[in-house]
Amino acid sequence: MHKAQLYSSANALQTRDAAAALSLYRDAMSWPDECDVLDVGCGSGDVTSQLLLPALKSYSSLTGVDVSQQMVKYAMSKYQQPNVTFRYLDIVAPDFRPRDLFPRGFHKVFSFYCLHWISDQKLAFSNLSELLLPGGELLVVFLASAPLFTIYERLAKDSTWSRYMKDVSKFVSPYQHVANPEDELKSHLLDSGLQVKDCKCILQHFSYPSAVALKNAIKAVNPFLDRIPKDQQEDYLNDYIFEYGDMGYINNDGTIAANYKVLVAFAAK
Repeated sequence: MHKAQLYSSANALQTRDAAAALSLYRDAMSWPDECDVLDVGCGSGDVTSQLLLPALKSYSSLTGVDVSQQMVKYAMSKYQQPNVTFRYLDIVAPDFRPRDLFPRGFHKVFSFYCLHWISDQKLAFSNLSELLLPGGELLVVFLASAPLFTIYERLAKDSTWSRYMKDVSKFVSPYQHVANPEDELKSHLLDSGLQVKDCKCILQHFSYPSAVALKNAIKAVNPFLDRIPKDQQEDYLNDYIFEYGDMGYINNDGTIAANYKVLVAFAAK
C-alpha cells in the first residue's frame, strides 16, 4: 500500500469506520494535560492529521508511523507540523524494541485499518502494549473478514494471476476464516497484559458508486498489482470486478455494495 496520493483520495470506507470508533470511544478515554499519542499504520497521513488530531481532547505530541517509506514521505510532505511527526516503522520487525525506539512511551495508541495486514497478531499486540505507559489506552479498528480477501484467494487460484500471488496468505486478514474473531482478538489483548474494556466484531456495509471508484480503491491497496505487467493490469482489475459481480455485489444501477466485518477493540494498560 504505497500509492499515497491515490490512497488518500480513495479511503472513504476506512475514514468512515475510524471516525465512528473515535466518536464512540473518545469520551470514555482519560485525557491527561500532556498526552503523547501514536497512530500505527498512518498511511498517507490524512486520517492522522484530519480526523485523529481534531478528535484528541489533549496532546503534547502525535506520531504517525507506517511500514511504507513512500507513505511516510508523502505524510511528512503534506501533514507534518509542530508536535505532529511521521516516521517509518515496522511494528513486527525482528529487531524492533519498542522502548528503545520510543523510551518515553505513549498515553494513547491508535490504529485504523492496519492490523489486518499483520500475520503475527500475538507479536503485534505485545509490541503495542509495550509502547503504552501504565494507564495508557489503545483503540484499534481493522478488518476481520471482507470480500477483498475472498477475491484475493480466488484470483490466486486463477492460472493467469497465480504466478503473481504466490504469497497471497500474507495479505489476507488472519481472522478471515475465524468463527469468533472477537474472542481471538480479546485473547491477544489479554495475553499482552491489557485490560479489555470493549472488543467486538461488527457487520458493516459500504457501497461504491461505480466500478471506477472500486478500481481506484483496489489500486490504492492491492499488493499484487505492481507485480503484474502494465499491459495486463487492467485485465486483472476487470477480473477483480467480475468476482464482485459473481458474489452478487453489483447492483442494477452500477453501484457496488459489499458486507464486511470489522474488529474494534478498546483496551487499557
